[in-house]
Amino acid sequence: MNNPKEVLLGFFEEMHNWEVESSKLADEKGIGNIKSEVRDALLNIYNKFLLKPGGKNGRLAGPSVGYPPEYDEKNESIINIDNSNPKKIVIETLWVHPAISDFSKKQKYTLQQKDGDWKISKKEIFRAASEKWENRVF
Repeated sequence: MNNPKEVLLGFFEEMHNWEVESSKLADEKGIGNIKSEVRDALLNIYNKFLLKPGGKNGRLAGPSVGYPPEYDEKNESIINIDNSNPKKIVIETLWVHPAISDFSKKQKYTLQQKDGDWKISKKEIFRAASEKWENRVF
């Protein structure tokens, strides 16, 4: 996948599927019984799409699953692509809560090339109160 937009959309799709399946498994078997299985699946997604796959403060620490899914192409639309730097593409999105339509958040994903492939290096969320972008941990 050499197109940054396709990489991001692929990440959304795989993360959404992981969230939905992991949540279903957690409900059926209990998170304690599937922790290692869902963590391994999440790590595979991170290794495929992220420049640096997670950390001890991110979702891998739990791993955490819940509702609503954080990633869903149907609820997160691309509103801007900044490709002014050919080595670093920034894609801005708007996520809208699936059940509360007036709850939304602006997010930015930075993608960089590594060994000829685009990888996601950073996620940020816009905080309206401070009017600043803040880093998010994957």
